[in-house]
Amino acid sequence: GVAYCNVGSEEVYLDSLKANFAPGIVLKPFYFKAPGVDERLLFCKSRGVRYSWEHLRRTGCTPIQFLLYAEDPRIYTSFLNSLVINFGGIATTGFGFDFGFDLTFGATIPVSAGVVTVGGNRPTPPVFTIAGPVVDPRIINETDSKSLNFSITLGGGDTLVVDTLNRTVILNGTTNRRNTLTTMDWFDLQKGDTTIRFGGASGSGTLTVAWRDAWR
Repeated sequence: GVAYCNVGSEEVYLDSLKANFAPGIVLKPFYFKAPGVDERLLFCKSRGVRYSWEHLRRTGCTPIQFLLYAEDPRIYTSFLNSLVINFGGIATTGFGFDFGFDLTFGATIPVSAGVVTVGGNRPTPPVFTIAGPVVDPRIINETDSKSLNFSITLGGGDTLVVDTLNRTVILNGTTNRRNTLTTMDWFDLQKGDTTIRFGGASGSGTLTVAWRDAWR
């Protein structure tokens, strides 16, 4: 809460404040700064403004409360990290047989990889952006042995945005393509280093990993 003082014009100001901070359903960043650390934020929905009608109003002062609702309890750094990983080749799940000698029908792992380094003190949900061209892309979390596999063909101008927090898959900014996800092995990025590989049936696109460090 804060106190507002401005004799004679307080009602006009408060009306404007209520209009600009009206309750809403859109998440917006709430920034704050503590001593000795980088700027941080919460993603919140506004629940409006409250203020008290008490004797201080006669002097042009009133306590104000700003109400916020954070569905996601993580506290994030305000800085958005990103890492681009090039298409690394064919990616398959594979299988194997033990005949007592070296005969392998194992998984083909994409060569290209990137190491994502996460700070903070809790896991954080990444956003993956796949830029075509690529056929049946696959995002592999090698550190945690998890993957997100897709059955879709992306052209050279296509992008597929995979939001692991909201569990959404959006093609070219508007079209829902969550049905193309054939392996729903959703994962957060753990604190420390995580190796991410990007491959598919064919292609030459890129994978961009975006994340913020997160705190409890």
